[in-house]
Amino acid sequence: MGKFDNMNLSGFGDVVIQVSGSLYVKTEVAMTQLVHELEKIGYDVKVPEGAPNNWFANLSDIRKGKCGSCGELISTAGIQCHGHECEKCGDVTFWQILDGTVVRFSFISRTEGDESGVVTLKMKAKHWDTDAGFVYFYPLTTSECQGAAGSAQNRCLFGNKDKWEWAQIDGEEFIKMRYTQPWDPTVCVFNPLEFIGPYGKTYNHTIVKVWDGIIYDEWSKDFPLPDTINLYGTWHKTRLQASSTVHRFILRAAGQTDDKGWHYQDGRPWFTEGHWHSMSQYIRHFTELNADAFDAAWPKFRKSGPGGIDDLARWCHADAEVREEPNIGNLLLGFSKIASFEPLEVGEVAAMQKAVDHEPTFDTFSQAMGYKGGWKHST
Repeated sequence: MGKFDNMNLSGFGDVVIQVSGSLYVKTEVAMTQLVHELEKIGYDVKVPEGAPNNWFANLSDIRKGKCGSCGELISTAGIQCHGHECEKCGDVTFWQILDGTVVRFSFISRTEGDESGVVTLKMKAKHWDTDAGFVYFYPLTTSECQGAAGSAQNRCLFGNKDKWEWAQIDGEEFIKMRYTQPWDPTVCVFNPLEFIGPYGKTYNHTIVKVWDGIIYDEWSKDFPLPDTINLYGTWHKTRLQASSTVHRFILRAAGQTDDKGWHYQDGRPWFTEGHWHSMSQYIRHFTELNADAFDAAWPKFRKSGPGGIDDLARWCHADAEVREEPNIGNLLLGFSKIASFEPLEVGEVAAMQKAVDHEPTFDTFSQAMGYKGGWKHST
């Protein structure tokens, strides 16, 4: 079967099959041998709880921090905690909240049914006392309280007066709120959503991967091995027969969803040659479908997400049952295009209507847009 990244697995022949980023193992003996080989390379291999025929392999201790000041490799533990210091040179590796950082947040409600914390606030921070676990905010200015959004912020702030107090720094009044490091939702009074401005999340480090003495960027395509590998034992399973739902197993094996509603609906390409090759491998080794016929058919399949799923499903079975769930993403993208005066494709309009007609999806969208409690459909 050639090389899986930098691992020579040709000795296993057709007993170990690569499908996308996973390895499917046909015999228990081969699994034992494969686990042994992976452990020799440096993988930690475990059986997840409740999944006796699945294994999970990962390369441990390959991620390191690289200090932006001294360039030395350091531990990643706590490296993105505010004020964390490099273990080699002592310089700070990360700042999260400094004077001038604008924090967008919502208050945490601990009372069932209380919606007072739903409103999103934006407030400028003065100081984060990480030792004591408090953030000091500048009071909202008169201009910040104007308009509908400003009034809602002001009402929310003073409607949650029990969650903060006035405090002085150098004789100036600030709003003091509980915010610990690490963040603890049972103690902290607000849930941070975004840090904005020149001081928001300032990094003085990068994350890298180290293997065989060579340093790679965190997401480098040149890293010679997969960080993680799923191993599936298949010796206890029978080959899948043609059915109205077999396409779902084929898509999932290739790392794809079988839900048309998850995809873009405007016809843009999604499925690549690599996806179809992965599906072909799974079909050939783990189903009773004709893999040679599939290899001849897939080049004519549509490349879009919805189109590709439809074409695959109907190739697998004449009465295929294809999923198309309502998706909030179709509403967000659709309204974004409408606001930009971009035309909508027929599929986009249909997907938006499907999401509107599904009350839980539409209410989630409504609340995300700032309508407290959502919009209810009239009866």
